[in-house]
Amino acid sequence: MEDASGRIRWRTGGHCTPVDRAEWWLSRQRHAGYDQTAENVLTQRHARYPALADLCRALHLVEKQGLGVDRMYRDMVVLGHRPPMIVEEPGPRVHVRLVGGPPVVPVVNLMTTVRPEPRQRDVRVALIIHTLLHHPFTTESRLTGVLQRTIPEVEEALETAADCLTGTEPLLVRFKDVWTLSWDAVSAAKRRTGYEDLHRRGVLTYVKPDIITRPSPA
Repeated sequence: MEDASGRIRWRTGGHCTPVDRAEWWLSRQRHAGYDQTAENVLTQRHARYPALADLCRALHLVEKQGLGVDRMYRDMVVLGHRPPMIVEEPGPRVHVRLVGGPPVVPVVNLMTTVRPEPRQRDVRVALIIHTLLHHPFTTESRLTGVLQRTIPEVEEALETAADCLTGTEPLLVRFKDVWTLSWDAVSAAKRRTGYEDLHRRGVLTYVKPDIITRPSPA
């Protein structure tokens, strides 16, 4: 039972022990084998009631367990918005902040050129593109936090993104241990968008006005 202060009183026989609700919840989660945090929510998926999840899936009431967070990340990023901000709060609660608004045109421009088309819906590819639109380059170690995956899994994600095309040209370029967007990817993002608007949107801020257009061959 719960008292007025929000603490749980655990009764055993004739004795009552006050237990902090947040501590009790974390202990219960650990005992059940759950280790989800804000830092691994993209990769750790558990149904609180597995039998109920299986029933809903068998009745075709849901598609597949564990897709909601991926979709939330992907659908925010492909429109040019920042990834969801997920904050754990005391007790069995999390706070999710989605900062929306009108689509960011340069990001949409680039995402719609990615081929094969199914990769436009790959959350890993979307997060890699998002990172490189805001930073001039990235590395495997940096992407472990962005993708919430191990180095081998990040390597696989980068290989997947590197196999993608923007139009008919490669999406990414690798130089030693560093990955960047290809020139064609940068060109696709800036299509019909001025330098000032790019920077106002916080996209490709590392691109200077004198290299916004591809130099003509000599």
